[in-house]
Amino acid sequence: MGLEDNLKWLRQKAGLKQKELAAAIGVVPSQISAYEKGTGRPSYEVIIKLIEYYEIRADDLISRDLPTQGLSADEAAQTATLEKVVWETKEEVEQLVKELGDKVTKDQLADLITDLERVAPDQIKSFREKHDI
Repeated sequence: MGLEDNLKWLRQKAGLKQKELAAAIGVVPSQISAYEKGTGRPSYEVIIKLIEYYEIRADDLISRDLPTQGLSADEAAQTATLEKVVWETKEEVEQLVKELGDKVTKDQLADLITDLERVAPDQIKSFREKHDI
C-alpha cells in the first residue's frame, strides 16, 4: 500500500467523489484519478493542500498504510491534531527554557518533561537528548 491507496481511502472515508475533492483542493478530477491509480504523483503544493484538507500529517499520508491501521478518517485527524499540539507544546517548552535560562534547575525541567513524556514519548525523548536532560 502506498500514497495512492491512502488518497483513495481518505477520499472514500470522507464520502467525497473525485470531482468534489478536486474542486476542494484546486485540481482537475483526472489528477485525483491519476494519483489514486498511481499513474501520477501530486506536487508538493498539492500534498500540502491534501494534508490541510484532511488535517493529517504529511508522513501519515505518504508513508503509513492508513487503510490497514484500522483508523477512521476522524481518528487519523484526531491523532494528527494531538501530535500537532504536542509539537507546539514542545516548542513552547523550548522557548520557556531559553527565557528562563538559569532560573530553572535541570531537575525542575526534568520533572516537567517527565509529565509531557506520558503524552508524547518519542517527541520528548528527542527533546531530552537535545537539552541533555
